Amino acid sequence: EITTVDIGVRKNPGILISGHDLRDLEMLLEQTAGTGVDVYTHSEMLPAHYYPAFKKYPHFAGNYGNAWWKQKEEFEKFNGPILMTTNCVVPPADSYKDRLWTTGATGFLGVHVLKELIESTGPDTTIWCLLRSKGEITPQRRLREMLVYYFEKDYRKLLGTRIQAVEGDITKPESLDALKDIDMVFNCAANVKHFSKGTDIEDINYGGVKNLVAFCERRGAYLVHVSTESVGGLTPGKVPATLTEQTLFFGQLTDNQYVHSKFLAERHILEHMVEGKLKAKILRAGNLSPRAQDGEFQVNMNANASMGRLKAFKMLGACPYGLLEESLEFTPIDEAAHAMVLLSGTPLENCVFNVSNDHLIPMEDILSRLRIIDGRPLEYVEMPAFQKLMKKANADPLKARILAPLVAYEQSAAEKEGVETKSSTTFTMQILHRLGFRWDHTSSMYLDMIFEMLRTMQYFD
Repeated sequence: EITTVDIGVRKNPGILISGHDLRDLEMLLEQTAGTGVDVYTHSEMLPAHYYPAFKKYPHFAGNYGNAWWKQKEEFEKFNGPILMTTNCVVPPADSYKDRLWTTGATGFLGVHVLKELIESTGPDTTIWCLLRSKGEITPQRRLREMLVYYFEKDYRKLLGTRIQAVEGDITKPESLDALKDIDMVFNCAANVKHFSKGTDIEDINYGGVKNLVAFCERRGAYLVHVSTESVGGLTPGKVPATLTEQTLFFGQLTDNQYVHSKFLAERHILEHMVEGKLKAKILRAGNLSPRAQDGEFQVNMNANASMGRLKAFKMLGACPYGLLEESLEFTPIDEAAHAMVLLSGTPLENCVFNVSNDHLIPMEDILSRLRIIDGRPLEYVEMPAFQKLMKKANADPLKARILAPLVAYEQSAAEKEGVETKSSTTFTMQILHRLGFRWDHTSSMYLDMIFEMLRTMQYFD
């Protein structure tokens, strides 16, 4: 109902809550009732004031602050605890990070694939979602929060009917037994870190896939596995090879743990397909980027390798001249999920696809937009000068963390004398055209939207 909301603050102690989870808000109001502590909403939680059920709480004091991307400056000024539910959390500043808690978790590709599967299948189709609990947060709640965060349409009403959330972990094969009457497995699970001191990358990306292959073979289920075009690794020498849908190994270098684990997973799947034991498809994703529809991006942007490399260039204030000759594709997550679900329904003979936007953007167009962050353009330098800048920055532990996505590729290429392999989408596009799909052109407006979002979220700070 129409409601007047106070935007000031009272004299009592207060707690700030943001996100979309009204159940979290209700529990917070119940637990603070009669304590003398006021509760304020921030950003996306503002509409909670419209609900009559919350008006019975006299300590539901009002709204504090503005848009979600102003968190850093507004949270710093709020002198109390801050509870994030399903909201997009901007990396917190030191001044308030000890007052910030998070509840719930969100996926990116997986939840968009789920949405496409819901929309493209009939009411008799049940979609089972394998998720791990997060402390006391159940798989059902995690999935509900993902759906609320990413989509305006209310898919929550399908939970428990068409959508079944199940506790499980692909690294634990016994947990897969909870999945009943499965015809198809759509695997979007992955550890996207590029290096680790442990085996966590291989455990999920390779070991987990081996478990899924065994499960599908036992149940006679069809496996759709999301891989990455990064399996092309680095081509030895100075001339890049091309990763097509008909190739996997052509002598490329796969020293990167992430790339190697995804390579091994693809090889394992293909070997079992050749033996006639497994029905499967491999969908190699490109550079997954914000939604074409509205620019919504993944909550944890630090998990995106391409964005990480841009952040490293910005920190250094420079990039090598050679980079200007390259190009980059942006594959909007909503279009990628739609293409993947379409391709999953093609004949089994078509088993490997490179799913990336075929509209490439010159790197100079991308790098030039970094100037909107603080008005300072990048300096273009020769490779020896750039390597000196990297070496100096890498001696600083904080800067070394930002450099990690860039160092991974630069070191591998330098040590093994290789160049990044190119990917071809020719075969995939022939199929997608026949399915009535085409990638939208990557417009200047779309790029501007991405960089404005990164700027307002202080991603490069």
